Amino acid sequence: MKHPILLLLLCIPILLSSCRRSPELQYEGHHWKFTKPQGWKLDGTDFDTDLVSTITVQKQGYTSSGVKVFNSFDREFVDDPLDTLLQEFASTLSETLVHRRTIEFSETFDETYGSYPARSATYEFRLLGMEHEGQMWFFEACGRVYQVMQQGAIVDRKHNDRGFELIRSSFSCE
Repeated sequence: MKHPILLLLLCIPILLSSCRRSPELQYEGHHWKFTKPQGWKLDGTDFDTDLVSTITVQKQGYTSSGVKVFNSFDREFVDDPLDTLLQEFASTLSETLVHRRTIEFSETFDETYGSYPARSATYEFRLLGMEHEGQMWFFEACGRVYQVMQQGAIVDRKHNDRGFELIRSSFSCE
């Protein structure tokens, strides 16, 4: 009988530490750096080469619909104008099974991402009965083309906006 209690006492610190939200930290990747907000997690790198790099940052917890995806392409690998890239990506996104017939895009407009001039568009869609919103940016910096996409459920906006803005305002390329 003493062993189960001892085992439980040993597990409590592990359980409590696993409940903690991930801390805020400065992330430096293959071609970018930004501040990862507390309570957000890096979902690894899908690609990390000189030609293409990808990473995803997601909000953790119950209000966890916030997601940001970064793609970076060598400029010689992608030579289309930014508006063409943005329109092609929007078209591809709208043809996916999840978004088919449910996604609406704004017109493209000028904006900044971090301190870089960008072309952007917003979009809205329904997923699992919930309204979602998103935005994507395309910009050139440090000899590369960057594509950043963020989206989340509209009901989670107040939980996502601080993290989205922290990542965006702290972004720089290497």
